[in-house]
Amino acid sequence: MSAQLTGYSMIPNPLVRGSREGVVVMAHVRRLVDVHTGDEFDQPVPFGLVYPICTADGSAPPSQRGRTWEHLVACDRELKQVS
Repeated sequence: MSAQLTGYSMIPNPLVRGSREGVVVMAHVRRLVDVHTGDEFDQPVPFGLVYPICTADGSAPPSQRGRTWEHLVACDRELKQVS
């Protein structure tokens, strides 16, 4: 059984040689928004730093330094994909 999924990649299953089975992984999401404040963020590289783009009112963020996910979670940020 095969399905065409947009925005997803298929990684071959290393346990089954010659099989078309695989693991579906989600594509990298760059644009993120904090659900509590509305601030926008960008993560240009998968697993890399997350950079603030603008605050909810459209002004520049107080700091434009990149942060790790651990730092953002510790600061009570809850980032979701921009839809």
